Amino acid sequence: MVIKKQSKKPNTKTNEGSELLNAIKNYPIKVKILNRQRLALWVSIFSVIIALGSFIVVIYKEFLQTYDIAANYSQIIMAKLPEGNRQKIIKDHFVNILLFGDDSEKQNARNNIRLEDLKQFPDFFKAIERKDKDRLNEIFENMKVQNYKLPDEIIKKYIGSQAFSPTFCIPLVISNKGSKFAHISLIYLISRDAKNTKKRWLFKCMTEMNTESIVHRENTTDASRISDIFPGTSVGPKERLNIYPYFFPIWEYENQSIATNSMVPGEYFIHLEGLGPDGEPVFITKTEKLVIKEESLVKMFKGTDMAQYIEHDSFMKEFIK
Repeated sequence: MVIKKQSKKPNTKTNEGSELLNAIKNYPIKVKILNRQRLALWVSIFSVIIALGSFIVVIYKEFLQTYDIAANYSQIIMAKLPEGNRQKIIKDHFVNILLFGDDSEKQNARNNIRLEDLKQFPDFFKAIERKDKDRLNEIFENMKVQNYKLPDEIIKKYIGSQAFSPTFCIPLVISNKGSKFAHISLIYLISRDAKNTKKRWLFKCMTEMNTESIVHRENTTDASRISDIFPGTSVGPKERLNIYPYFFPIWEYENQSIATNSMVPGEYFIHLEGLGPDGEPVFITKTEKLVIKEESLVKMFKGTDMAQYIEHDSFMKEFIK
C-alpha cells in the first residue's frame, strides 16, 4: 500500500504576517532617511539665504552706501596782507626811491634802514650810484624795513600785483547726512570775475586759521594766526564739524599760468570745492558774490581783516515788505 505524501500548502497568512512585520521594522529607517534629506535641503536653503544676505550687505556698503556732504558758510574774511608780501612791496618802493627819487625821498628811505644791515652790505651805496636795481633787490631780500608806512597813493599803485593778492579765511560748517565716512583731502576756493567769468583765480587751503586771531584781529603776527597745517579732515555718518580754512593764491600749475595778476576792486563770484583722496569732488558750495573795494585793499595792506557777511536776498526782501 502506497502512502502518498500530501504536499504542504503555503501558509499565506504566515507570509503576509512576515511581510507586514518586515515593513513595520523598516518603516522607521525610511522615515529617518527622509527626515535627513529634508534637513539637508533646509540647511542648504538657509546657507544660500545667509550667503545672499552677506553679498547684499557687501554690495550696499561698497557701492550703494555713501556720504551726503553739505558745506555752508556765512562770512568771507579777507585777511590782512601777510608780512612777507607787505615787506616785498615796501622794499620794491624803497629801491625805486633810492634809484629815482629826489634827495629828500632818498634820505627818508635811508633813515628807515638799520645801520647793522648796511654794514653787512658794503656795496650798498655803490649799487645806488650804478643804479643797479638787481643788486639792490638782492640786498633788500636780506633786510627788513622798520616802521615805514607807505602813503595811500603809493599803496594803490601796487594793487593788482601778485604780492598784493588777498588771502581768505572762510569759517566752514561741514555736515554729513549720509551713512558713510567722508574724507576731504583738499579744499579750493575758486573766484571768477563777475564781468568776465573767463578770468579766474585759484586759492588753496594750506593751513587753518587760529580762531582767536579772527576775534582779536589787531596786532597779530602771521605765525600766531595759523593754528595748524591742513592735512585734510574726515566727517563721520550723521556728524558735523567746524573748520577755519585759510586760503592762499596758486599762480601756476606744472609751469602753466593760472593767473598773472591779483584780484582788483570789483565784483566776483566765488565758491568752494572739497576733493577726496581720489581727486573727485566731495562737496561744492553754493556760489556767492564777493565785492572788493579799493579802500578795503588799502586797509588789508595796513594790517586790517575785513569780513563780508552773506545775506540771503529772499529773506531780506520778504522782511522789508
